[in-house]
Amino acid sequence: RAMSPRRRLAEHAGCTGRTEGLRIDRVARDIAGLLELTRAAFDQCAVTPSAADLVRASEAIVKSKPPAHATNEMAEEVLQLAVRLWQSEPAGCQRGTSDQATLDLIMKKVTS
Repeated sequence: RAMSPRRRLAEHAGCTGRTEGLRIDRVARDIAGLLELTRAAFDQCAVTPSAADLVRASEAIVKSKPPAHATNEMAEEVLQLAVRLWQSEPAGCQRGTSDQATLDLIMKKVTS
């Protein structure tokens, strides 16, 4: 069974136990922030042709106004885009910032 975005976000943030208290609009904002951090990694790397569409899609989401009423499905789509973008990062990309180390840790937990 697929894990809900709420559970994934809670788990990758180090929360355990109850996640019912997390509102989906908050989860969606946090996931959008994760997407923004993932997209920012490409500012320091050459974008491969296969990743260009993912970068454009993520930029459109990051720049757009958040929906008035987020849903689990919306949050899951954004989370999956962030994961695909992170996985498409070119080999040898040197990022080195603490934000990027944090991103790597979160993404490894989300994808495991």
